[in-house]
Amino acid sequence: KELIALTKTWDESLLEHSTNDWYSVTIAKTQHGNFSDFVLAGAHVPGDLDPRRAHAIIVAYTEAFFDHYLRGKDSDLLKAPSPMYPEVTFEKKKK
Repeated sequence: KELIALTKTWDESLLEHSTNDWYSVTIAKTQHGNFSDFVLAGAHVPGDLDPRRAHAIIVAYTEAFFDHYLRGKDSDLLKAPSPMYPEVTFEKKKK
């Protein structure tokens, strides 16, 4: 609990002092393990989002981020919540 609280404090401080845009993308019914492809090979946890769907969402937002910041290509995913991904809670703060 202490480590989680400390991490949240660091995150809040980092965002408060950020001089660039930042994004918060939360995917409902996922766990930490969904952010690797390990879950694609394992059993589906009842109540969690289908691992293939979670993986597709993660890939879409990651590609949009890198396309925008490395290739200079705009993406609607980085502008506002997307009806294509209703599982996602999206927040963007522009600095």
